[in-house]
Amino acid sequence: MHALLLFLTLLFANTAQAQEWHYTVRPGDNLWDVSTRYLSAVDYWPKLQALNGVTNPEHLPPGTKLRIPVAWLKRLPAKALVLAVQGQVQALIASTNKRVAVDPGLFLHQGDILGTGPDSNVTLKFADGSRVLLQADSELRLAILNARGQTPFVETRSRLEKGRADSEVTPRTTGAGNRYEIWTPAAHSAVRGTRYRISMDPATATSRLEVLEGRVELQGGR
Repeated sequence: MHALLLFLTLLFANTAQAQEWHYTVRPGDNLWDVSTRYLSAVDYWPKLQALNGVTNPEHLPPGTKLRIPVAWLKRLPAKALVLAVQGQVQALIASTNKRVAVDPGLFLHQGDILGTGPDSNVTLKFADGSRVLLQADSELRLAILNARGQTPFVETRSRLEKGRADSEVTPRTTGAGNRYEIWTPAAHSAVRGTRYRISMDPATATSRLEVLEGRVELQGGR
């Protein structure tokens, strides 16, 4: 039987407007410079020109708004900051495959695995300001941490292997480019809210979800 996945997803409406970022042209900008700074490939500039009806790509009037699809933006590594630690907390660092003691001020990266001992907990702050409190006897893998170029769009995805995690998610005001997810091996759930708790019990292969604010759509796997 395939493992069931539990996704805690905070997304907004999938509209054309929500999928775009609006860039305000600065003095001296041209389409090549904008593409180099923000887009995943400079070759996107002809598409950017066509999308915005730009007649002269070498000279853009300052103050002009350029529509840029979120999917075209660069993906850059983001970090998670350890805000507070109580008790014994360790992290398995993906880049070195070594375990380290976790202290406030430590930055964690994509692929790192965080583990708490008995009577211990740790609070993380992600790039968009969202926070997660990992409770005692828990394990959380930071699966995806990235930002879309120099924009407000951030993608945060974690996997809770066991224990409990309490999330306080920054409200999404910038559209569908933002994503915050926590999943477990137990079920599938989509959440629209800013505060929720999720727990995973490996012994019984069950997850529990409690939404403190917002709505939840829960669907069991097959």
